[in-house]
Amino acid sequence: MPNWVYNRVYGNKKVTDLLVGPKGNVTFQKLIPEPEAFKCLCDFDYSSPNEIHALIDLVFHKNTDKLKSLLQRPVYKGLTLDSLADTLLSKYPYVQLQVCKKLIEDTGFFDWYTWRCSYWGCKWDADSDEGTYNGDEEEIEFETPWSPPEGVMKEIASKHPDLKFTWHCDEESCAFSIDFIFNGDGTITEVEVPPEYYTPYVPEEDELEDDEDAN
Repeated sequence: MPNWVYNRVYGNKKVTDLLVGPKGNVTFQKLIPEPEAFKCLCDFDYSSPNEIHALIDLVFHKNTDKLKSLLQRPVYKGLTLDSLADTLLSKYPYVQLQVCKKLIEDTGFFDWYTWRCSYWGCKWDADSDEGTYNGDEEEIEFETPWSPPEGVMKEIASKHPDLKFTWHCDEESCAFSIDFIFNGDGTITEVEVPPEYYTPYVPEEDELEDDEDAN
């Protein structure tokens, strides 16, 4: 489980409409849709992207530079270039390399994780219950894993530079508390909140019940 970041967006209906989807929950898919093509990788192993990049260069471009760089890592100690190539070729099906190569050409990425971290700023979509927001809110709350969704923030500032509002983020272990202030000119000012002003996180009732069940 990740550490959760608690997001509170204080704005107006124009701001919240950018983030609230048709089901009444916050979703980054509305503002920055994830490419449908990533769904074809659901049965593929893409846990080691450097290996896949190295194989794509080897198989399709006859370039061994990335494969040679892998040999510098302790996990590949003792392998030769040929034995590493054979090991990786047996690990990844050719069809996976074809699909990944096409995805790189079309989207710049071949896996949802890297794409989301790049475009959203976090590995999962926003976490909020469906039906929570009915379209009249000027303040919304939701959670993101590990970090603020700064990619989403930059997209809003870029596409809607006139908007002025505050996006507040608290990390659940009090690692940070930050106000992202949208200045109405396409810029965002980042203000760290001193620990004495951290907003304490109060667990939802169902989270408390889950903890009790776990004990």
